[in-house]
Amino acid sequence: MPVHLTDSLIYQNSWGTPELRGLFDDVPRTHSWLQILAVLAETQAEFGLIPPDAAQAVATTCRTVELDEAFFEEVRAGFEATNHSTLGLIRALQKRCPGNSGEWLYYGATVQDITDTWTALVLRRVREIVGRELKEIEANLSRLAAEHRDTVMAGRTHGQIGLPITFGFKAAIWAMEVRRHRQRLVELASRLNVGQLAGGVGSLSSLGPRALELQKSFLARLGLDAPAISWTTARDTLAEWFRVSPAALSAVLPCRTSVTRKSQSTWEHSPASFDTIARSSLRALFTTTSAMAARGKRNGRY
Repeated sequence: MPVHLTDSLIYQNSWGTPELRGLFDDVPRTHSWLQILAVLAETQAEFGLIPPDAAQAVATTCRTVELDEAFFEEVRAGFEATNHSTLGLIRALQKRCPGNSGEWLYYGATVQDITDTWTALVLRRVREIVGRELKEIEANLSRLAAEHRDTVMAGRTHGQIGLPITFGFKAAIWAMEVRRHRQRLVELASRLNVGQLAGGVGSLSSLGPRALELQKSFLARLGLDAPAISWTTARDTLAEWFRVSPAALSAVLPCRTSVTRKSQSTWEHSPASFDTIARSSLRALFTTTSAMAARGKRNGRY
């Protein structure tokens, strides 16, 4: 039974988008985790940390395992028996690895090596989605600014009617605010596009004598940068995301509400394209923030 509006069969599309749920739901998230584990095994074999044959078997298993109801039930039972966030998954995969190759699965890694790396990957995709929609919002606002540069309306000050302005002027201010939020997403990318591979205590000591090279190679395969130092307990970049994404949401909501009200009361046409994109962007941001916050709370983070 859904316990959150984002999961409701009735209300979910008012608080999230199928595109974003396609990143955060159990099946796509677990699939991404397994792809990361496959790349980890292959990289470790290249550096002589695990046997090549075992690495190939582990990678093949991770890429071909069927993520069906029985698999998730097994993972859930393993989690409930151990209260370890990924041990159920590890044991379910080990059972499916041929021979004793499963012993080399997840070798030298810790939970956050996988989950934080996934977080970096998924937030990159989220930034692409949100950036795309903010770009459309800015274009629509710029169009409204041009179309209504001479549409006179009352300005407001201290909650009262003030000197006249034009609606185009008001829309242009919104457009510039959205543009600045788009720039913030770009500026944030270099700090968020960083993966994790450092082992249980963050020192890389479980990853062999060439651990730093291995880390860099593993993350490069995934399109991520290597961290300057482990960020297992450092959550500042994620906190920065939580500041930037609601700020972008706060910019979109007032202008959407204002445009919708004015279209109903003043103009014959309704700027439907702006309203649709604004709704989509709001849902995208809300879905991401809610999903990340919920996962962080379960892990005792943030």
